[in-house]
Amino acid sequence: MILAKTITSLMASIVVLISLYVSIFSVIFILSNAFSTKIRNLIFIIYGSLLGSFISLLLPTISLVTMLISVAIYDLIMLNSGWFNEIIKVLSQTRTAGPRMSYFSEEVEIGLGELIFYSFIPAHVEAYYGLELLTITLIMTGIGVLLNLWILDKKGFIAGLPAPIFLGLSPLITMFLLN
Repeated sequence: MILAKTITSLMASIVVLISLYVSIFSVIFILSNAFSTKIRNLIFIIYGSLLGSFISLLLPTISLVTMLISVAIYDLIMLNSGWFNEIIKVLSQTRTAGPRMSYFSEEVEIGLGELIFYSFIPAHVEAYYGLELLTITLIMTGIGVLLNLWILDKKGFIAGLPAPIFLGLSPLITMFLLN
């Protein structure tokens, strides 16, 4: 029994150390533009979703819901403020090929924060509430992302968090209200 616990603890420690090592070098390589755009985007998708998933498992549901709603409202307010629109215009005119901490293609750029926040709800729901609610949550979050892409096509920039967060939280909140 002691041997099994030691091996398990040792393996967990090794996995954490390897993950830390890979994370640090990935950030260094990304900042130095050593990766191609496709590899860099893949790393952002993987690390963004894993980071968001792990963080969401540590939070109680009410804290997670409160934080996500607050961040989504803040994102909406910031995007609709006049000075933020000026910053967007300046940044879109001075886009360079330097390192970015986001997933980007020629047509769309998704910040690492969006990738992290998009994975909060599904990971938490899957861990604590089951497959049925997870399926509905994934569908609603996906609809929110598609809605963002549609608005992005029309407007050129968008607050990336509100639609996926509000729609992704709707099944969880509905479940709470019905119980």
